[in-house]
Amino acid sequence: EKLAEYLETLPAEEAELPGGRYACAQVLAGRRLPFLQHCSLGEVCHIVQLALSKRNLLGYSEGSIVPFGRSLEDVKSQFAARKQPLSKAAEGL
Repeated sequence: EKLAEYLETLPAEEAELPGGRYACAQVLAGRRLPFLQHCSLGEVCHIVQLALSKRNLLGYSEGSIVPFGRSLEDVKSQFAARKQPLSKAAEGL
């Protein structure tokens, strides 16, 4: 819940995280976020995994991990909901 709130308010220049779960976890832990303060790096890595695979808080865009609303997965789900084909331009996100 706190991670979701953080990601929603994240400025664009800070939203692009490294594409690997471990590297992403390192960056998030390095930001010393209060809600991750008592988590080990392994726990933060697990949180990143859950945010990617179960909670749709994070997704991928051009090899980076980004908040889900800025991800290719979100674009694809929006097109699917409207039953429209995904354009070539959108696939490059």
